[in-house]
Amino acid sequence: MKRSHFARFFFLSDESLLEILAKTKDPTRVQPHLGKCFEAIDKVIFETGNIITYMISPEGEKVKLYQPVKPDEGDFKGNVEKWMFDLELKMKRTMRELSFNSLKNYETETDYKKWIQNWPAMNIICNDQ
Repeated sequence: MKRSHFARFFFLSDESLLEILAKTKDPTRVQPHLGKCFEAIDKVIFETGNIITYMISPEGEKVKLYQPVKPDEGDFKGNVEKWMFDLELKMKRTMRELSFNSLKNYETETDYKKWIQNWPAMNIICNDQ
């Protein structure tokens, strides 16, 4: 049933999913399984109050979410499938906003090397095309 609420759970083995569901009170325990659910997210940064503010790629690139994810608040508390779905939405929105902003900056930036260093690699690849 949890897999039907968050389709990325289908990428997990039954053992991994059970491990996540058994530890729903501590959102940080999901960390080892993020790479199995999201191709480009290896880790996230939890700040005080278990608020997720950054996503980290397998290559170590750190990207700040435009809006934080708050797994311990409201309907998300104890419902890992709900806050991970929210993480997915905010990841997509962040990448969309970064793509738009980096493309806008590409049109005005005169130093190509500086532009590359200012934006996440995925945005550079997309916008450079």
